Amino acid sequence: MSEPPRVLHALAVPDPRGHLLSVRSTFEAESLPDPLELVLPVWTPGSYLVREYARHVESLAASTPTGACRVEKVRKNAWHVWHGGAAEVTVAYTLYANDLTVRTNHVDAYHLLVTGAATFLFAAHAPDAGARVSVAVPGFEVITPLEQRDGEFFAPDYDTLVDAPIHACATPARTLEIAGRPFVIVTHGRAPKAPRAELERDVRAIVEAEAALLGGVPWSRYVLVLLDSAPSRGGLEHRNAAVLTLTAAAYDDRAAVLDTLSLIAHEVLHAWNVKRIRPAALTPYDYEREQYTRALWWFEGGTSYFDFRFLRLAAVCTDDEWLDHLGHQIGRLEDTPGRRRQSLAEASFDAWIKAYRPDESTASTAVSYYLKGELVCLLLDVTIRVRTAGGRSLDDFLSALHVRFGRPARPVSDAELEETLEEVAGVPLRDVLDPWLHGTEELPIDDVLGSIGLEVVRQRKRSRGSLGVRTRQDHGRTVVTSVLRGRAGHAAGLDPGDELVAIDGVRVEGRIEAVLADHAPGTTVEVLVSRGGVLTTFTAELEPTPFDLVRVVRRGDVSAEIRALREAFLRAADRGTGAP
Repeated sequence: MSEPPRVLHALAVPDPRGHLLSVRSTFEAESLPDPLELVLPVWTPGSYLVREYARHVESLAASTPTGACRVEKVRKNAWHVWHGGAAEVTVAYTLYANDLTVRTNHVDAYHLLVTGAATFLFAAHAPDAGARVSVAVPGFEVITPLEQRDGEFFAPDYDTLVDAPIHACATPARTLEIAGRPFVIVTHGRAPKAPRAELERDVRAIVEAEAALLGGVPWSRYVLVLLDSAPSRGGLEHRNAAVLTLTAAAYDDRAAVLDTLSLIAHEVLHAWNVKRIRPAALTPYDYEREQYTRALWWFEGGTSYFDFRFLRLAAVCTDDEWLDHLGHQIGRLEDTPGRRRQSLAEASFDAWIKAYRPDESTASTAVSYYLKGELVCLLLDVTIRVRTAGGRSLDDFLSALHVRFGRPARPVSDAELEETLEEVAGVPLRDVLDPWLHGTEELPIDDVLGSIGLEVVRQRKRSRGSLGVRTRQDHGRTVVTSVLRGRAGHAAGLDPGDELVAIDGVRVEGRIEAVLADHAPGTTVEVLVSRGGVLTTFTAELEPTPFDLVRVVRRGDVSAEIRALREAFLRAADRGTGAP
């Protein structure tokens, strides 16, 4: 077998105003196939959608030391390069990079964000080959979890290259020592920021709480990139790094700060739960096609459950703030009709075609594996505590997964995940796992939380009728974005895309709640809409509004045994148990 090619990727920014990223990739070997097939991934690990990164490639050309090569595009994301038996082939291309998300590339006059899967070609005959990377951005500090050698960054294999974001800007990074290892925080953007001392204090507490439960940090150095003033909130995990986009409101008030910290906790926890406790269905990565798993209920939903839980274990939030968060999540799930049509396992399997492509029917036909997965993990945690009289919890499961699968780098299958949960708990769980993961019936949230002395209180801020539709504002027009199936608007015949003009003769200006404020449930109203430019009137019978204030509170009338379970759930952590 011939040796893998020696690869150098050179990055530069020839036109920051045009958002152009230049890539020059050189492949060397004693013997290269002719033609040499070069491939660009279509998706990036951690974000389960085919994103067609090749659509941003411009002007791809190839050469050898003796002259130009013929290049032919053979698939949407692959090229053949005829080089006549050369030992060195250089491919140069430009990427349009103007999408500020955690899954894409972004270049402007202020910073550079490189996502590996969206940037680096690999040779089809040696897809695991490592590479060196040079980055030419004068005046910027380049930050990446990749090892630096002689002015270049080094990746021992392609997975490592793809899994290492590269960020560069003029603002210097801040390096802390957390859990005994360097932890680099890069903050870029022009939004008002949280005071650095408070942010660093809270991040330290969160990471140390995660490390305490999981037996120390698994990285030698970690990089956290926080991009402020982004169009939307998001995060993407990497083995030794995370990239977060935050909106200008990310630090506006206490709720926003906790939301930001929970996102940080979530992405850092993925360094264990996904990157080291790795789904077998995603091993090895196939960068050209979808890979299916029914276990995102744990790898995303479980991480969502633990992100806010770690805020509590780190004393970053109070008991009541965590309970308020759980109440908010319960309210969100109960206002999602799709929870009765799609199971949690199906939501995971269909992530590639549904999760990142919501449309007007999504709320009625699908459920989020993040949201329902979080609440199922909540119920599993409580159920295990009750059935073991406080002897075991979901903390033990997370710790055991790392011991059994994460540390030895042994991927875990969907079936092994469920089997390990029941084994670690030491009590039967199949009676709840099957319906909660694979069924669509209502979750017994009230009963399960009641078993540890917690009560779900559902309230409406004001009693009024509802059309059961969701809307958006479009230049002063109120437009229906979703008609929830089986609700009042659906029965009346409203459609997504309808402009709500008037209700009972009153002009709709802004939110429809203002027009319906004095209309009780059961009231019949005339709804005037503009559909395709034609005015049409529909008759609707208003339904009660969904519960818009859902809280989880402590019950006072509980036994000492139940109170002890509740307090252990709220405050205790089985730190570093290394459960079998």
